Amino acid sequence: MSFFTFTLATTRRSIYVSTVLSAIFLVLLPWSVLSYLRFYSVIIPNASYELPLRFVSRYGIAGDARGVNELLSVAGSKNINYDLQLNLRVFCPKNLIGDSKLVFGNLTLQHDSWHSESTSTQSTFLIHCDPRTIHSTFNSWIPYNLRLWVPPFLTHNERVNIVSTKIGSISALGLANHLGRSDGKIEYELDTPLLVDIEKSSLLVNVEWQGIRYYLFNHYYICFLIGVTLFWATSSIVNFVISMTVWYILRKQVTMRDLKID
Repeated sequence: MSFFTFTLATTRRSIYVSTVLSAIFLVLLPWSVLSYLRFYSVIIPNASYELPLRFVSRYGIAGDARGVNELLSVAGSKNINYDLQLNLRVFCPKNLIGDSKLVFGNLTLQHDSWHSESTSTQSTFLIHCDPRTIHSTFNSWIPYNLRLWVPPFLTHNERVNIVSTKIGSISALGLANHLGRSDGKIEYELDTPLLVDIEKSSLLVNVEWQGIRYYLFNHYYICFLIGVTLFWATSSIVNFVISMTVWYILRKQVTMRDLKID
């Protein structure tokens, strides 16, 4: 009888421990991942706005500022700054093949109202037209000297330069005053005429996060691991404490019942 009782108690204990561990790894771990992703989406919404570009002159590129109010409402703070990032797809001219060119640009933010106001900043970016540099940018897995041995449909042979550079920064108040209007305009004037693929170029307005949101946004994977671990550890500890408490109470009741029977 005692052997049967011991075997039954061991089986119950094994089932109970297996149930607790299954809940921790199969339920609480996925729940922790989903909880962190939900937390991240609330703390850091998709706070960026892509402005289409168009040519306004031989040297000038402009972006349509309509719709920036959506970005202002998402960020929800007047103390936040915004970065202006220019993404250009530039074709290398023949006179620059094998060389590089430093391009100067002047960014102007303005709106037409009773009193026209504008603000401007200067920036620079580098265009690399060296064939090796262009090749390594688009075909990192194919050595340059072996490019002719690879089928053309597997390589990218266009003489295109992808430029992604920060051209300015603006506060939330300035963004609202200059771009959050129906007549707001962005103009970026270059000192060199460039052949730009406007269809695949844009001006990106990004929120410059501060405080803890800066680390959550700029160190996503590290914060993801830390956040999931915290959620999982907290829920697992609570689950373990409750499980052990219930196990202790039930075991005590069973022991007292056995004593009464004896």
